[in-house]
Amino acid sequence: YEGGLRVPFIIRWPGKVEAGRIERESAINFIDWMPTLAHLAGIQDKLPEQVDGENVLDIWLGKSRPRTKPMFWRASLANGTPVMREGKWKLHLPVRSNQPPALYDLSIDPAEITNLAEKHPDVFTSMSDKLKAWVDELPNAYDKPGKDD
Repeated sequence: YEGGLRVPFIIRWPGKVEAGRIERESAINFIDWMPTLAHLAGIQDKLPEQVDGENVLDIWLGKSRPRTKPMFWRASLANGTPVMREGKWKLHLPVRSNQPPALYDLSIDPAEITNLAEKHPDVFTSMSDKLKAWVDELPNAYDKPGKDD
């Protein structure tokens, strides 16, 4: 499940970012660019009140820390599998009724082999509620531009 997700992020910023440093613990996402760059530009107060990403400048500069916001995404299509990562936990809510939801502890199972949904019902329920609320905010379909657009 992690293909295309666990990819290197390389930043070179002499005098700010330590050369050769490798950060393996903090999770960042492309959605973090806007709040981070807005902070660098001094315009973070101009951002909308609700932004999915978070300012990760401290991580760029060498701090290891957990995210303050969960990450949400949908696999491949408008009606694809919704996924959420919060801390060490990752939840998949398949859209097909023949597939069970899957909860993984990435700190001990980065290959997502052992489904822990039944062993951790409190984590599963909490994350499911948040992920379903996020999905409810999304459009049901996306426009695909035609040749004339």
